[in-house]
Amino acid sequence: MGASSFVGQHLIPLLLDKGFSVVGFSRKPPENSEGIEWRQVPMEPLSQEEIPLWISVAPIWVLPDYFRFFQAHKAQRVVALSSTSRFTKENSSDPQERRVAQRLREAEEHFTSWANKNKVSWIILRPTLIYDWGKDKNLTEVARFIEKFGFFPVFGKAEGLRQPIHASDVAAASLEALLKKERANKAYNI
Repeated sequence: MGASSFVGQHLIPLLLDKGFSVVGFSRKPPENSEGIEWRQVPMEPLSQEEIPLWISVAPIWVLPDYFRFFQAHKAQRVVALSSTSRFTKENSSDPQERRVAQRLREAEEHFTSWANKNKVSWIILRPTLIYDWGKDKNLTEVARFIEKFGFFPVFGKAEGLRQPIHASDVAAASLEALLKKERANKAYNI
């Protein structure tokens, strides 16, 4: 899920290198891509096709829309991305940030509850700030500002701690989570 995202673009070659048969789901699949079968979302379950292993790099709050789809394809394991914002924005002075934290918490709880009820192994990965040079709207914008003006303004005490993680590292962690059965039914901050 989310295969055409910048994390998905790093994940697909890793899966192919490991010998997986890859079916990429995206709202906007590319025209063609070697070694991968593309499907557009939203979608209906495919006839009797089993897809036991899933990695979702789409926002975790969209997963409930696909629970029926996962079940129809006999999902056995789902790796999903959330965010450390679940914790870091929980007590923010900004109401919008608090809503994001609550939305993430509720989405994680809904996902894990569904997975446990349906005996689907799950892993949640919580990256902080994902970047991919030229594709993200986080560090790329900061870098552009610095290149243009030679500095970056910081207002206040700058107490917001962030540890950016590259999209390729998130993809590698997602694959590792898929492969390591002993790490099942846990969430990890990455």
